[in-house]
Amino acid sequence: MGRAAVVVSDTQTREGYIAAVLGPDVPSALRHEAEPEVMRGHDRGVPAEEMAARRAMILSRAWARMAARA
Repeated sequence: MGRAAVVVSDTQTREGYIAAVLGPDVPSALRHEAEPEVMRGHDRGVPAEEMAARRAMILSRAWARMAARA
């Protein structure tokens, strides 16, 4: 028997990538601030594992941007 094709929307792919990189424990405001940087990695084809290794750096930059605006 043939396999059924599974269609994954671009939104699901992006959300899954963001979740894989940032993890579940990031506050929503910080996640929102970090998403553009994470998605640049996605758009360039950087594997989620490689971006996840940069998680602390990504979140620290996002935190600094939020603090600068406060």
